[in-house]
Amino acid sequence: MRKREELELARKRTAADLATARHSRHRELLERTLAELDERIKALGGEV
Repeated sequence: MRKREELELARKRTAADLATARHSRHRELLERTLAELDERIKALGGEV
């Protein structure tokens, strides 16, 4: 349960960063990170 909470918190921070990111490469990195976090949360049986 703790790992899922950590992943969800990381996802919230990443989504907030993405909302304010201006450079395309930084946005791409954040989008890839968000997708990876979503997959890891799903693997733990959670909804995104």
